[in-house]
Amino acid sequence: MDALIRDTAPALSGDVARAYRAFVARRSNEPPDPYYSEERVRFWPVDDDVLVAPADLRAEPSGCGVVLASTRAGAKVEVCGLSVGDAGAVVRALDGEKTAGAIRRASNATDAGWLRFVEGAFGRFVFSPIAVDALERRVSFAEIVRYPGSPYEIVRAYWVNMGAVSEKLSSLGHGPRDLRDALDTTRFVGLLRELHVAALVGDGASFYLPASPIAGKGDVDPGQFLERATEIEDTPSGVRIVSGARVNAEPIGGDAYQRLLAAFSGDPESLATSRPLVDDGLPWGRIVTARADGDVGDAAWFCPPRPLEVRHFDSLRDDLVAALVAATADDRTRVVAALARFHQKFVRLHPFRCANQSLAMSFVNHALRRSHGAGIPHLVLDHLALRLSPAAYARVFAVAVEAWCVAGSAVERHAEFASRKRRAFAFLAELARAPTFDDARRFAAAHRDDARLVLLGG
Repeated sequence: MDALIRDTAPALSGDVARAYRAFVARRSNEPPDPYYSEERVRFWPVDDDVLVAPADLRAEPSGCGVVLASTRAGAKVEVCGLSVGDAGAVVRALDGEKTAGAIRRASNATDAGWLRFVEGAFGRFVFSPIAVDALERRVSFAEIVRYPGSPYEIVRAYWVNMGAVSEKLSSLGHGPRDLRDALDTTRFVGLLRELHVAALVGDGASFYLPASPIAGKGDVDPGQFLERATEIEDTPSGVRIVSGARVNAEPIGGDAYQRLLAAFSGDPESLATSRPLVDDGLPWGRIVTARADGDVGDAAWFCPPRPLEVRHFDSLRDDLVAALVAATADDRTRVVAALARFHQKFVRLHPFRCANQSLAMSFVNHALRRSHGAGIPHLVLDHLALRLSPAAYARVFAVAVEAWCVAGSAVERHAEFASRKRRAFAFLAELARAPTFDDARRFAAAHRDDARLVLLGG
């Protein structure tokens, strides 16, 4: 069985592997945005996309190029380096029926002009609703991001690949016997590897590189487990991380938020600067305060458990099966409890170099769609899973499901998610301004509904 975990057989064909390595080498040089927190367009049109725009979209000359504006869209954007001729020709070709390729040919825009127009207009004035709707039907974009914003903020390849992951998961059985047959340890480990490949390369032509630091170093191997242990040594100046995987475990949300979270969850040790993480005699990593060569100072890091053991994967599999069986029995309480255990263990196991949270939440949302009719955004659950005890995390995870599981049409869900996101962020901003911890506690108590959106309160 150990050989199953340490299987180093190539997960990709030679041609796909070479193409993906070249893609990773190019993308690794881009500025990191690990949480995709910047509100900007990342979803780009392809030639087959039908593009639509408001009828009053216009292009007017400006000092450095043109100004694209629309009263109906309520927006105005200056695009430098774009000629009025190219912009006007593209705008005139936008009739709501042509594809991007046809618009480009009809406008006769230069390559540079077309690129600058797309960079300035797409996702603001020009949209591809048919393409977005097709992806939304495979998996909702709100379930593959931390906090939903515009669907055009999603990297297109990521959305495509998460749809492939969701479809592979949909083939899992429903009954206890079917699930246990389909998810014995060998098949479960194989499924994890298969899903990791799908998340990064899709069908072999949809390449995606997560924005995590380890992926940014170019050390990505789809379908292969990360087996190297974190090497740590004590030195006169403190703990030093010599090599191996580490995950940022610095407390998030500010001091008041962390103290309130520790109190609500009943886990004061979650604030500890060092903590071994063991569940039922099985190690699940540890929190250390340390630094590696090149770091500016000490910080809190999570070191995943290594070596990977069959017991780790058996434990994950058992919790997943329990959640899916409970979903079939329409027992939502058991579903949520089992998913909390599964998600925390998956995040802590950190089986792959990258995309671990995406895969963990794909499993979670697959089960929630069966039991609750809809999944939830990723939120900051992966961060909290590293620090909280299993019992404390179960409380927080249950709040996340109750506060962020929104059913209804795609339009209704996205509007509600946008409202909840605004409320959550406004609450955190106000909490951070509280002069004292007692003030922060009183503020949270007075705004219980919004506190639940940031996973505080029962």
